[in-house]
Amino acid sequence: MDRQAEKRRVMTETPVQTLILKLSIPTIISMLVTSFYNMAATFFVAELGTSATGAVGTAVSLLPLLQLLQAHVLQLVLLVLQRAHFLALCSA
Repeated sequence: MDRQAEKRRVMTETPVQTLILKLSIPTIISMLVTSFYNMAATFFVAELGTSATGAVGTAVSLLPLLQLLQAHVLQLVLLVLQRAHFLALCSA
């Protein structure tokens, strides 16, 4: 069985709860690493004063919004590319 078929089998036959837990592990690890990094940055920036700490807090709260915007722009670009590819196939 080729690799693609095996992945499809796993995604379609594995129970949903098990699949969600298995697929969420990398995201959880990433979020933990980001949180620890932000706490360490805040600790060291706090040595500079309250205004610097406030700036870091503001920047950290804006990062998820920027990541969300990036994800939507990427999704839009992929959608446009897929449509262009589909139209090229239809006209050929």
